[in-house]
Amino acid sequence: MNIILSIPVVAYSGRDYLRSAWLALTQRNLNIDVPIALGIIVLFGRSVFEIITHTSWIFG
Repeated sequence: MNIILSIPVVAYSGRDYLRSAWLALTQRNLNIDVPIALGIIVLFGRSVFEIITHTSWIFG
């Protein structure tokens, strides 16, 4: 349930960064939004992994 509820939050709050990064990458260009969008995606993926596996990097 946590994952399902967090998907719209990540999509809405990160949409400008994700869109700008996608446009920059499709034009074979880099801007500051690319690493920010990469960080958003990686941290969301890590959170999903930790929720599914019931692990924690801090307390693991």
